[in-house]
Amino acid sequence: MILKPRTLLVYAKTKMGKTSNLKMLAKYLHAKHGWRTRLISSDGGGYRPFNDSDDLIGKGIVEVFDNTNREFALADIHRLADGNWPNSKGELERDDNFTKNRAYLAKTLEKAEVGCYMIEGVTSLSETLLTHFSDRLAQGPVGFKASWSYQEEEYAVAGMDKGHFGIVQRELHKVIVKGFGQLPVKLVVWTAKPRLGIDKDSGGEPAFGPEGAGIADTTRIPSWFESCIHIDSLKAKVKKGDSLEERELRVAWYQKHETQAFISGIPTMVPYLAGSSCPAERYLEMLKRFPGGFVQLGFDRGIDKYVEFLESIDEKENK
Repeated sequence: MILKPRTLLVYAKTKMGKTSNLKMLAKYLHAKHGWRTRLISSDGGGYRPFNDSDDLIGKGIVEVFDNTNREFALADIHRLADGNWPNSKGELERDDNFTKNRAYLAKTLEKAEVGCYMIEGVTSLSETLLTHFSDRLAQGPVGFKASWSYQEEEYAVAGMDKGHFGIVQRELHKVIVKGFGQLPVKLVVWTAKPRLGIDKDSGGEPAFGPEGAGIADTTRIPSWFESCIHIDSLKAKVKKGDSLEERELRVAWYQKHETQAFISGIPTMVPYLAGSSCPAERYLEMLKRFPGGFVQLGFDRGIDKYVEFLESIDEKENK
């Protein structure tokens, strides 16, 4: 039986706890399965939560590759998506023991040391690749000519053509779906920031989704993943003693939901894209476990509760 990893996209505004939730997920996977997690960071915000009091990096539970300032950003991300990982000298090399047998059997995956890849994230990687191509354009054409260029002494800058955005969009799809999405691990998690895009499939309706390279990708990217989760805050009334107290909760939406946005000065209800890989016959069970279409997030448990629920479904089906 060929087994591909479960793929999960988590998108949210800055400072909404994306990295902290990934840390809780890495802790859960190690505690339950003994798996290590490989973290690839293209995010300027860094990975400090992984190295706080839990010291997941120092303990070897999480291995980190920083992709923010690499000379060959495009080649490196493809190597990483193909299973390469830094050796003791920091050079990317292929680990054939890890990558050779892509069609792992379930029993083999259960014994895997590395069980999860986390990539932060789609938005940051898009920006990294766009900057990478922009820098190369200052030296000469990259597929397409620069839309403009400027030289000041030894410093040169160049403008991107629409075609360059198309290149980055195609490369993103390759590394997400055909690269990391084929690695012999149980789970691959990406993060992204939100952006308002245009859903061409619904006749040009606006929708919030994960930010990639240009608004054309915003509504397409969720379809590249089994689950698309949106982290946001939610005001709710919580019982305290004999009265109700309004409190702001942090939640992870697994269902599409709407918010009001001003488009051309007109207040409009715009959906945030989200969706779950939960089988249809188990969806009512998930709604009972997580009512309202979202998972309530806390300081000790987060999106790991959602992954735990999906794993429980797999365990029941495999009995």
